[in-house]
Amino acid sequence: MREKFLDTLGKWAGERTYRMLAVIILITIVTAILASQLSINMDLSMLLPEEHPMTNEMDKIFNEFNGANTVFVVVEGQQDKMIEYAEHIALMIPQLEDWIEKNGSPKVQKQHQTLLKKNAAGETSYTGKYYDLVDYKTPVEFLRDHALMLTKSPDLENIEDIYHDPNLVNLIEN
Repeated sequence: MREKFLDTLGKWAGERTYRMLAVIILITIVTAILASQLSINMDLSMLLPEEHPMTNEMDKIFNEFNGANTVFVVVEGQQDKMIEYAEHIALMIPQLEDWIEKNGSPKVQKQHQTLLKKNAAGETSYTGKYYDLVDYKTPVEFLRDHALMLTKSPDLENIEDIYHDPNLVNLIEN
C-alpha cells in the first residue's frame, strides 16, 4: 500500500512537476495562514480543567498575592557595595511609577499609559503600583523568634534528639 502510494507520488512529481509544485505552494499557503492563528498561553491554570482542585488553589494564590510573579535582582561584587546598592534600589522601587512617567523610554511610557487606560476601562485590576513588596533583608529577629513555629511537625520530630542531647557523637551517628 505504502509502496504504491510512493510510486504514484513519484510518477506525479516526475510527469506533472508544475501541478505538484502548485499543490505544494497551496498547502504551504494554507498551513501558513493556519499557523498565523496559533497562540501560546503559558498560564498553567489554562492547562487544567476548571473544576480541578489545583485550578482552584492557583486561582486563590493569584487572588491572594496579586499574581504569582516574583522578580529577583541579583547583585555581584564586594559585600559593602552590594548592601549599599540594595538599600539604594529598595528606596527607588516605591517610586517606580513616577520614574516611568518622567524617565522611561517611549515604549515603556506607552505600555504604562495603555495599562492606565485599561484600568480606567475596567479591563484590568492595576492597583497603582507594579509591586507589592520590596524585601532585601533577611528578617533575622523574626526568624530568631518564630523559626520553630514555621517548621513542620515531622521536621521538628526529626531534630528533637539534637535538642535533648547536644552531644556531637550522637548527632553524627544519626
